[in-house]
Amino acid sequence: AAPTEFVQATIEGAELEAGAFDAVFCRWVLSFLPDLDGVLEKVFSALRPGGVLVVQDYNHEGVSVFPESAGFRAAIRATRDFYRAAGGDPWVAARLPGPLRRAGFEVQEVTPHVRCGGPGSDVFGWLDAFFPRFVRTYAERGLMTAEEAASFDAEWAALSEDPDALLFSPMIVDVIARRP
Repeated sequence: AAPTEFVQATIEGAELEAGAFDAVFCRWVLSFLPDLDGVLEKVFSALRPGGVLVVQDYNHEGVSVFPESAGFRAAIRATRDFYRAAGGDPWVAARLPGPLRRAGFEVQEVTPHVRCGGPGSDVFGWLDAFFPRFVRTYAERGLMTAEEAASFDAEWAALSEDPDALLFSPMIVDVIARRP
């Protein structure tokens, strides 16, 4: 069996030898990149013929909570604006087939997944670890008003105690592409 090699670096800064890899896995990476086409070309070059690129990233549609929350909707809007301000794309997974083909890949599979759960569930815990902290950042950067942040805080606290609350994650999309 061939040895497994792991490279820990930013994808833009990684030194990837041409044709050196059988597989590249990117989880929640591509949505944050301002130069998606350049990175895909770099990964294509790093893969051997027949090599596989596996991506897990966002199509940011669908993220929601019930009962509905104006503060949560404001946090979602701010999250999307935050991505775009940094040159990223919260809908990258839905747009991937075109850039993958332009880079030379053959798209094998595109599979969406949505996670759902109430307070105490893994999905609620995942977003509970994210949103209360980032709402502060969004307010500091002017992506949310102080009133929207306060609304989020109050509504999130109530949702966290509501056994009937249900949170839907953003659509997480698995994409498998092959270098011919």
